[in-house]
Amino acid sequence: MKIEELVGKKVSLDLGSQAPVEFIVKGVENYYVNLQYVNSTPGREATFTIKDFEVLSGIKIENTSQFPEEPADLKAVAYTLKESGKHGLEVEVFWSAMNALKQDPTLSIEQALDCGLYEWDI
Repeated sequence: MKIEELVGKKVSLDLGSQAPVEFIVKGVENYYVNLQYVNSTPGREATFTIKDFEVLSGIKIENTSQFPEEPADLKAVAYTLKESGKHGLEVEVFWSAMNALKQDPTLSIEQALDCGLYEWDI
């Protein structure tokens, strides 16, 4: 689907709840899709990467090559949240990652996140 056709459209995303959640597409920029909840607090919004939006909605967005690649740091954060979330250790892993970065400021974000995962045996 073209971006122009998507903006303003009502879409349903499977977020793992009992029923799909309905949103209105507010816009697509960089590598994000900006959405507004339909049946929620007025003005409540959410943002998903284009890739996640496509998976959750089942809608393929055309011409996304115009947007830059998702930064490696962002991918590392998403991966760390996903993996640590499987064990309910998101806060602990990120705390460990921040401590690693505090102890060695030369670490990249990816390296610090790896340290956090390693410290919690994930």
